[in-house]
Amino acid sequence: MSGKIPDKVQNNIDERTEIQNPFNDKILHINDERRYLLTFPAPLFLRSHSQKVINRRINSINIKWIPIIFLGSYFCNMKKDLDRFSHQSKAYKDYRPTYPEELFKYIYSFCNARNTCWDCGTGNGQVAIVLSKSFAHVFASDISKQQIQHAVHRDNIEYSVQRAEQTSFVSDSFDLITVAQAVHWFDLEAFNHEVQRVLKPNGIIAIWGYGLLRINSEIDPIILHFYNNIIGAYWDKERDYIDLKYSTIPFNFNEIHIKDTFKIETSWTLLELEGYFNSWSSVQNFMKKNNGQNPVDQLIKDISLKWNTPRQKITFPIFMRLGRNAK
Repeated sequence: MSGKIPDKVQNNIDERTEIQNPFNDKILHINDERRYLLTFPAPLFLRSHSQKVINRRINSINIKWIPIIFLGSYFCNMKKDLDRFSHQSKAYKDYRPTYPEELFKYIYSFCNARNTCWDCGTGNGQVAIVLSKSFAHVFASDISKQQIQHAVHRDNIEYSVQRAEQTSFVSDSFDLITVAQAVHWFDLEAFNHEVQRVLKPNGIIAIWGYGLLRINSEIDPIILHFYNNIIGAYWDKERDYIDLKYSTIPFNFNEIHIKDTFKIETSWTLLELEGYFNSWSSVQNFMKKNNGQNPVDQLIKDISLKWNTPRQKITFPIFMRLGRNAK
């Protein structure tokens, strides 16, 4: 391909006055000439450039090099995206616990409006479904196509497969952004910048997770031993954020003091408990490195000796951080 811009593309550049500022939201292909200008979100540090500068430069720059210049300048330092749940996406949908209604009501109490929200790292849409009952429009994203394929759909939910740190959303879009049990996987600095861009002024960002489950005084030590000593070495380093209840997560927002405490309470059979353990990323890591041996099999055998009723009450402690966008 030569460096000269074809006449058809050049004419489109000169005449298409409605072309979006590529440094504002995202770089768009010009009409149907996808070969010459790719689609991907624009680098954060370039978004302040004016439309006049763009129009002037786009006529003089070699179009075929635009994607290379931008990709090289922004993505080279971003953390590699981590997808730990595509393989067990069905188990994740079937066995992950659901969050209490009180948690959402508390978050909503800080929102100035309930028009648009973004559930980031949505997985199978568990949180998005709840949000759809209170917000007019819900955007839910995840890097896992398999997770999105297992999501439950609603008319006011729009799912997409994209990175949390670099999205196609326009600036100042959302009244609320939620991230449930997922933010520790992100490139945190880049994600904070993206939230500041797409969250409305004074909009709310809520990130939360849950700790190790509790059942009773006989079973809890068995689970703790499994967690620390059997699969402890197979957790990704990001698990430390969970163990520290997100207290060390960089959070560049006007933080809101949380007065209430929340927990997940459910009732599971032993089979459901087994399914939940099999959804852990550490279990999948263990199996990959040990010829497919599943450590959950022995864990369930040990627990079954103390499992004296068809169902047991399960409790997960929830931790959360809330903030406002200060821009």
